[in-house]
Amino acid sequence: MATPQPDATCDTATVILNAAQARLLEFGYHKTTMAEIAADCGMSAANLYRYFANKEEIAAECATRCMNERLERLRPIVEDASTSAADKLLAYALMLVEDSHVHDTATTGIYFKGGASDVIVQRNRIENAGMSGILVGFDTSEEFFDLEANPEYYEAVRGVVRNNLIRNTGYAGIGLYAARDAVVANNTIIDAARLGHAALYFGIPFQDWDPKAGRPASVNPLIRNNLLIQHGRTCVEIRWSRELGGLSALAGSPGTDFNAYGNHGGDCRFVDMRTSGPLFGGLDLDGWRQREGSDAHSLEADIEVEADGALPAGSAAIDRGATIEQVSDDLDGRKRSPPFDIGALESAPRSP
Repeated sequence: MATPQPDATCDTATVILNAAQARLLEFGYHKTTMAEIAADCGMSAANLYRYFANKEEIAAECATRCMNERLERLRPIVEDASTSAADKLLAYALMLVEDSHVHDTATTGIYFKGGASDVIVQRNRIENAGMSGILVGFDTSEEFFDLEANPEYYEAVRGVVRNNLIRNTGYAGIGLYAARDAVVANNTIIDAARLGHAALYFGIPFQDWDPKAGRPASVNPLIRNNLLIQHGRTCVEIRWSRELGGLSALAGSPGTDFNAYGNHGGDCRFVDMRTSGPLFGGLDLDGWRQREGSDAHSLEADIEVEADGALPAGSAAIDRGATIEQVSDDLDGRKRSPPFDIGALESAPRSP
């Protein structure tokens, strides 16, 4: 676990709570001890007990802090007189999924679909998912779409997935299904798609095969600064299907650039199954660049990470990312400085 760096302006109790919250999010309540929290703060357990009586008190204070932060985000939505009560609740409920540790699940870690718009999924750790890590859109029945707002039946609109660590999934690490204007940036994906698909996967939502449904292709994705370590598995795949007269998972360019593809254990494979050029066997990075006109600034190298996802000193992914407006911090919530590293965690010391 990356130890939170204390802010010189914080008091000792705040330093303790920062460390405790990071450990509770990663390991859970029952696997966190007072001794570990003290060690993360660089103090003795005896000193820790001067500030908090027990772990229960620390956890309660962390929960209160999280609730207060959520209330501050909710306040401007509630106070907006031009928005209905239902829209206020919807805006907040779909706005943010952050700082979670989803692990050892038989299904998908996090997904949003059914026309969900302006969702942000950030700073989450998803490990050992039987299905996928994060899905931007998936498969929704026709009757659940708001066709006034979304007549094309997009499953997700303007979704942002950033600064997430995804490790060991059965299928897609991050999948895009009928996603419009999605941003996928500064994520680290390790050993995804063990059973099928790819670390980054463009999929097709069949929407119950309803004749009225749209089943649009994803369009205009921005995919930047992602670190993919696949050990010979497929890194990027774009699906095409003959069903229902032919369906494509993506219209136009995949929008991939400034990514890093680890080739430790085998080169990445890139697959485009679209009818405009079905490449079922897969390409290497050079062939992918020529075929798609994307990933011009991306790199392929022998890249590994520490147990917590951090880049080791000298990594080829350090300072090789693009500076983009949609990203300002990293997986630990610490400010990034240009040039950005590729992946979920920045390597150099940063000011909190």
